[in-house]
Amino acid sequence: MIITNILGVFLFLFVFWKKLKEDYSSEIVFNLAFISIFGLLCGIAVSYFFYPEYWFWYGLLGTSVSFSLFVRKYKLRFFECYETLLLSLLAWLSIYYLFETIVQKSLTLFINFWISIFTIFIYFFLSYFYKSFTWYKSGRLGLSGVVTVIVFFIIRFIAMKDYFSLAVVFVNFLLLLSLFKKK
Repeated sequence: MIITNILGVFLFLFVFWKKLKEDYSSEIVFNLAFISIFGLLCGIAVSYFFYPEYWFWYGLLGTSVSFSLFVRKYKLRFFECYETLLLSLLAWLSIYYLFETIVQKSLTLFINFWISIFTIFIYFFLSYFYKSFTWYKSGRLGLSGVVTVIVFFIIRFIAMKDYFSLAVVFVNFLLLLSLFKKK
């Protein structure tokens, strides 16, 4: 599991840097990436002592808080950074699920791996075609990331009956509505 997460962190950092290197300095990109990872680790550490079965949610909460504070403090473009965080976390999660599937020979982890790959595919499909959608008149960046999060957590809710997923879907639906407004 340690080797898996080390590979996942390197993949996370590479994807993060690759997506944001054109718009921000390397210092800002890596600071945001490390702050997000730090938030993830803090959330997982808290869950370890209080509610170990909720490690995913505490990690997500820690990442979200640290990410949001950093983006707000440095006045970065939220949706661009949000999409980058999403894609980087999905890449890390995919590596984690793949390696854990091999080690534990678990069908559930194997299905989770393919769900992660499927949502990455949705992200790339939407990011390539979103400007050509006639119903998306604003054409603002962020649609592909928000829709990908919505799809991921709807699948997670259906598969695991995890009601926290519906809260994430609701918040991202509100973000999606804000994207439809023309500026």
